[in-house]
Amino acid sequence: MRALRRGAAVDVLPQSIEGMIAARVDRLPPADRNLLRRLAVLGVGFREEHIPAVVDRADDPAARHAMLTRLGDFLIVDGNGWVNFQHSLIRDVAYGGMPFKTRRDLHARVGDAILAAASKRTAGRVALLSVHYSEARRWPEAWRFSREAGERAKEIYANLEAATFYRRALTASRSIPDLAPAEVADVAEALGDVLELAGLFEQSVDAFRQAGLLVRDDPIRSADVLLKRARARARRGSYRTAYRDLTVGRRLVASIGTAEALGATARLDALNAQIRQLQEHMPAAVRLAQQAMVEAEASGERAALARSYQVLDAAYVMLGQSAKAVYGERALAIYEELGDLPGTAVVTNNLGGQAYLDGRWEDAVDYYARARDAFVRAGNEAEAATCGANIGEVLVSQLRLREAEEVLVPSVRVLRAYGLVDAAIFAEMQLARLRLLRGDDGAMEGLAQLRAEAVRTGQVQSAIEAAILIAHGLVLRGSAEEALDLLAETERGSGADAELYGSTIARTRASALAALGRTGQARDEVAAGLALAREQGLAFEVAQLRLVEAGLMEDPSAASVIREEAEGVLRGLGVVAATPSPRS
Repeated sequence: MRALRRGAAVDVLPQSIEGMIAARVDRLPPADRNLLRRLAVLGVGFREEHIPAVVDRADDPAARHAMLTRLGDFLIVDGNGWVNFQHSLIRDVAYGGMPFKTRRDLHARVGDAILAAASKRTAGRVALLSVHYSEARRWPEAWRFSREAGERAKEIYANLEAATFYRRALTASRSIPDLAPAEVADVAEALGDVLELAGLFEQSVDAFRQAGLLVRDDPIRSADVLLKRARARARRGSYRTAYRDLTVGRRLVASIGTAEALGATARLDALNAQIRQLQEHMPAAVRLAQQAMVEAEASGERAALARSYQVLDAAYVMLGQSAKAVYGERALAIYEELGDLPGTAVVTNNLGGQAYLDGRWEDAVDYYARARDAFVRAGNEAEAATCGANIGEVLVSQLRLREAEEVLVPSVRVLRAYGLVDAAIFAEMQLARLRLLRGDDGAMEGLAQLRAEAVRTGQVQSAIEAAILIAHGLVLRGSAEEALDLLAETERGSGADAELYGSTIARTRASALAALGRTGQARDEVAAGLALAREQGLAFEVAQLRLVEAGLMEDPSAASVIREEAEGVLRGLGVVAATPSPRS
């Protein structure tokens, strides 16, 4: 703007912010320009006492102060001896203007100075040492300190930071010929671990693949790496390739008759069971979890035993056999004993699901919130979003729609961003329930899309739930016959899986029949649904069916009594308003 006002030519002005900064740097006297570039080697922020490592004759505090004062347009110096570039772009431009060999030499000098000052207490300096020795291409030191920095970051679940350090270590390893392959595999595997926790599943698969290539001569270690690769693939919905990895891993250890090999088999089978559970193939999940439990107990493999317990509980709950779901607290105890924060979070989340189905909704929200906090501490944003979706399910059921939307919308966004198909479908299903209850335009279309996606990815139970919600929406908009056809089609196509939703299907069918004036058939459906709901201990479903029953009664006083009882149950669950009867 100043150039335009002066009538100057604008085509000679810098074409980017970096170009503008470079022009400012170039106007400095040569000595100060060189000084600024050397200081850029220390990073965006640094301690004043580190300046002598990059600037000769800077040991005198007065001389350093004079240098920094001259560069006041580019640097900020606080009273505690900390120096900051005014913007990271200023540092980057200054750094980029330095010859590559000079940069390397200065990084080496800085690394050596930090190492000498730290003496034997390098723990607090490993991150800086990783940076400087990597940039200096001092590969043995870069390998050592990058690996140590990665381990420290991993311990506190700073997953992305840990990944940066592990990648530096792997880069350094390629220039150290005498490193043992198993050591490099340790770093590649650790890189896969932190990337998986960060929700970067495709990148974690690549890291595990690299680790696997380095341990091909160790069948048990290879099987464990294949297990991790399968786990990451399953979270992306790549079930077929996940099963292939597990099959290869099992084949590697099948002929080794040791307790260690049996433990590896238990780990593989437990994960296989969990993937079947994620795909909603519950009978297969129970069978494999029971098999893995036997193998884990025989081999003393605690982590596999905990996973088996975890799968059994979740599968039994989904099968409507909550009385058999008695393993959650055992799994939780093992994960806490092992110091496994992600495992602890998963089981806590599962306990929330069990509490929800048992009608202990306040406990359920508490479990979900605790699990979400644990996942956040573990740096796992994706799984934290899954817990948010679970909280949203409770809030929708309680008709606390505004609160539910505040939880569900960001959860859906995160889960879709990370590509967690199964969890994303579940979260969007809850959002669709909410929009259906509000009567929002597009709710039915969204449900149809979710149903198609669930069918495509093998999420059988999610497909059934979507079909039931669509049928309910059809009843609400006056297409009861179409709703009955959809429910019949769903039952025919889903077999035994549809039986798990028998009470909800019966309630929806009763509403459709009532809308068509077929009151007797509607009453029969209510009676069948109540029998199933009571058998499964589903207090919410019983109350909903009683409301439908009340709407079908000819005696107003008897209907009022039933409605009041049902609404009392719903209030006990935290529902803020009773669901209207199908005739209202």
